Amino acid sequence: MTSFADLILIIGVVYTVRRNGALIASLGLLAKVSILAILLALFVRTFLLGAVEVESASMVPALLPGDHVLVDRQAYQPPGAWAWVLPSGRPERGDVVVVQRPGGKVLVKRVVALPGDIVEVVDGRLWVNGEASGDRWRSSARERLHPHRLRSQEIFVMGDQRSESRDSRHWGPARVEWLRGRAVLIYWSRTPAVSAGDWDKIDSSAWRRVAATRWHRWLQPVR
Repeated sequence: MTSFADLILIIGVVYTVRRNGALIASLGLLAKVSILAILLALFVRTFLLGAVEVESASMVPALLPGDHVLVDRQAYQPPGAWAWVLPSGRPERGDVVVVQRPGGKVLVKRVVALPGDIVEVVDGRLWVNGEASGDRWRSSARERLHPHRLRSQEIFVMGDQRSESRDSRHWGPARVEWLRGRAVLIYWSRTPAVSAGDWDKIDSSAWRRVAATRWHRWLQPVR
């Protein structure tokens, strides 16, 4: 049942709205701006940007477990009717990409070889087209991968920390259509020791977010 105070409040609001046309206009403008902002956010989220959390140590030191990364979803999409507004391209060596095999997990890896390249791993060192990569790509394990030429629409992806990564060495080349985008920016980073599930607790959510944040990694470009 409506209380007397509620009734007085309702009467006051109705009176104010009827007497103040400017208030109605302001509320209408606010509603329009809010709707436009929501639509714009949905457009950006659907077509331009995505987000992914790094869960493993496979990309250390470039990305740490607990890094939350913005993903350019349009980076590798085929050109379409909106190409003049939403340009896209092809993956390049060194790109940090988000890839998802059919039925598999979303992974963050680095592109090390492109269609037509010949890939080989000898004693943990990556060779591409007969040239050895730098020490950055070397694994401590004495791995061996016989020379393999990548077909059209195939790329070879690996984690920067080879010993902690399961990648194209284990499940083969990735298809370009498996790419979900290019990782571009760390927009937030948290210490993994603080469980994300704890943030749902009313008594500790705000403090845990602050305490777990690695401030020095905020807004760092992904390289």
